[in-house]
Amino acid sequence: MPDLANALAATNVPLIKMLLTQLRFWLVARRCEKTLQHLPASVCEHLPFLHGPEHPLSKLSPDRLYVTLHRHTDHILIVEMKEVAAGSTATTSNSANSGSACSVALSFHLAGARRCTPDECEDEGTASSASTSTTATRAYLKLNSLVELDTFTLTHGPFTPLDTPGMQPGKRKLSAASQRIVRVRQPAYFIPELAHVVAAADERVPFVNLAQELARRGVTHGGVQPEWSGSALGMRV
Repeated sequence: MPDLANALAATNVPLIKMLLTQLRFWLVARRCEKTLQHLPASVCEHLPFLHGPEHPLSKLSPDRLYVTLHRHTDHILIVEMKEVAAGSTATTSNSANSGSACSVALSFHLAGARRCTPDECEDEGTASSASTSTTATRAYLKLNSLVELDTFTLTHGPFTPLDTPGMQPGKRKLSAASQRIVRVRQPAYFIPELAHVVAAADERVPFVNLAQELARRGVTHGGVQPEWSGSALGMRV
């Protein structure tokens, strides 16, 4: 805040824009922490990753958050933040505030990671790495996979709470006169897309691990499918 006050006093427009962008990212990070305070997940700004400069993680925006799932420590949700012009179709942190000049767009990436030592990350096939793994602490993380999630599919798929009311299959759409408008009151800081993506990842990660194990053993399966009325998920073998 003192830097922003000094920039405003000096009318340094480029510095003001840069500081306002950093302030937007900081506010979105705090909103993410408050959104996930009652979910089995934690938000952090830094994790001890070991990867090269050509890794896909290096190509993401430097302004990002890491959401660790308490039930699935081998998967991490990466929240990428980008500043976009108002009115963008991306998932924004202030989609209701269309009058602002800029907003922050959020994109989500699910990463599979495992703990390792620096020697294990550099060369996993040598005997020295096998010997050091028993004594050294695995204090670093190595990413095995990085997949960008389709936010629209996750939040507008079948049996999702973000579906448009009255548009579910098999239900007659009510007229405007007979339909009662019920507004769900949510805190101003709440980001429903983030909460839904975290809940969906926490629910589907076990099925992803099961599908990978079945594929490794040569067992054919039908993939993850929602059961009737969306009460549970299932996988047909």
